Amino acid sequence: MMLMLHILCLICTLNLVVGCRWVNQYDKPVRFSCPHGQAISFIHSVHHNHFEDRRWCLGCRPTGGRHINCYWTPHYVNDWDKFFSFQCNNYGFIVGMQSIHHNHYEDRRFRFQCCSIAGKDLSQCHKTFRNQFDKPNTVHVPTGSVVRGVSSSHNNHYEDRQYSWNICKLVNREQFSII
Repeated sequence: MMLMLHILCLICTLNLVVGCRWVNQYDKPVRFSCPHGQAISFIHSVHHNHFEDRRWCLGCRPTGGRHINCYWTPHYVNDWDKFFSFQCNNYGFIVGMQSIHHNHYEDRRFRFQCCSIAGKDLSQCHKTFRNQFDKPNTVHVPTGSVVRGVSSSHNNHYEDRQYSWNICKLVNREQFSII
């Protein structure tokens, strides 16, 4: 009983602090887009062994600029049970995610929505550590940074994926001009 109370408090805290909200049920699709002018700033997913799937909790934060060149990937970026590495192009960053789950493969396929900001570039990129199979995956994107991409591999024994997110600073493009 006490453990359940602590878990409930943690969930409420996540929702209040980072504006995170669950965007799917187990075995159900993910359809999420940040409001215009915002980008994904918080990612949290938890795996459930009964469903062999993850629930996703995503939060957004303003980027401080007008988004341009927004697009959804026209197709899923991965096949069932396969590795993928995705990166937004043209100085883009992730502002939305769609995903479907298949019970036979016990896996998800993903599409991403990307945008960029005129006069902004991405710098000092780094990849997050991969989560352990069957364990939560939590990423806090630092203020002034965005998620440029993600790589992921699937394991049939665990029926789960590991994720590593590519986080970059959003900087003025003229900072890279040669004088």
